[in-house]
Amino acid sequence: MHKLIHEVMERFREFRSRNLNKAGWFCLKLGISANIATTISLILGIISVYFLFENQALFILFAILHLIADGMDGVIARVSMVTKFGKYYDYVTDNLVVSLLFLVKLWLQVDDYYVLIVIGLYLLSHVVYLLSKLEYPILFCRLTLIILLAILPALNLPLDLVYLTVGVVSAYTSAMQLQTLMKTKQREKES
Repeated sequence: MHKLIHEVMERFREFRSRNLNKAGWFCLKLGISANIATTISLILGIISVYFLFENQALFILFAILHLIADGMDGVIARVSMVTKFGKYYDYVTDNLVVSLLFLVKLWLQVDDYYVLIVIGLYLLSHVVYLLSKLEYPILFCRLTLIILLAILPALNLPLDLVYLTVGVVSAYTSAMQLQTLMKTKQREKES
């Protein structure tokens, strides 16, 4: 399953890079580096969190702009130079700031302690990913989170589906990470 998701994501990245390189070079000519694009993405993400449950249209607008800016930071980085700082900065802003703020705002909206358990699982899987120097497997769920937050209220479906989905993804990620750790320890033991 993880291999399939990884392959799909890689093909999407290749497609994005192949078709958006000119836009990346244009941004660089304007003085917009990958880290500046990440900062813009962060600001747009925080604005979208602000409008979540307040104004659905503005939430969706700023969430889409956030995702576009986030996609562009990778394109710009690949046409210029990917840096270790940029890789961590992008990861932290997208997954530990914006996604976490979405979950906190969801918790404040639904006032259900189960969301806190999901936030704990989410943080655990992402801390393990950070401690592994971005090597252990992880499933990112920010896009899924945004899509569910955008469509569930319009369909009058319960918001519980949002945090349950994130919880399942986070638990599955933790299981994959534990499996990777066990395989690594086994290889070390055999060598």
